[in-house]
Amino acid sequence: MASKDETRRVDYEGINGETSWILVADHFTGTEHGDCRISKASPVEWLRHFLTTYSPTCSDKYIFLDQGGEL
Repeated sequence: MASKDETRRVDYEGINGETSWILVADHFTGTEHGDCRISKASPVEWLRHFLTTYSPTCSDKYIFLDQGGEL
């Protein structure tokens, strides 16, 4: 969805047009991973790649979402 008001997102638009972001806090290792996004579309492929790359070796893994309703 696009707004007709071009000045509406000037204050928070990224260099490449990013208007959203995703942050993953890994409580097992204490690290945080982030990515800027062009839209609020569900980042399913990004999450799949992230979980494949950074899957911890601990037991009882879980994912908690911010209840934003996007996924």
